[in-house]
Amino acid sequence: MRRVNSAPHPTEAGFTVVETLAAFAILVLVLGGLFVAVSAAIGANARAGFVRTAILLANAHFAELGVAQPLATGETEGRFANGFIWQQRVTAYQSPTRPHSNPDAGVLYWIDLTVLPSVNATSRGGTYSVVTVKSAPPSRSAGGP
Repeated sequence: MRRVNSAPHPTEAGFTVVETLAAFAILVLVLGGLFVAVSAAIGANARAGFVRTAILLANAHFAELGVAQPLATGETEGRFANGFIWQQRVTAYQSPTRPHSNPDAGVLYWIDLTVLPSVNATSRGGTYSVVTVKSAPPSRSAGGP
């Protein structure tokens, strides 16, 4: 009589339940890491898009100052055509290297401009601030040359 052996033969192939669960656990960890990396990249892309737009808007705003808009000290704010908000603070600037500069050379202004996304913006771009010094021609009196 033959004896029946219930042990699996070495030629039988397959995975146990524990091996399958371990493989799924590793898969979940890898997919979770990919999800975090992709969502971080999407957030960085949104921030970069905001900064790129804010830089273009700030440069256009600086180009208009003193030409289309008067350059005067004080704080002002407004909106760009795309809905972004700008806030500007203009103060008189005295050069530390030339404390007593020639009054005929013009007036220097310190301009601090902040660009914010529109109120209903879905991106979390934050704010973008830039500072520059801009000159304006000297003011002439009515009886001057």
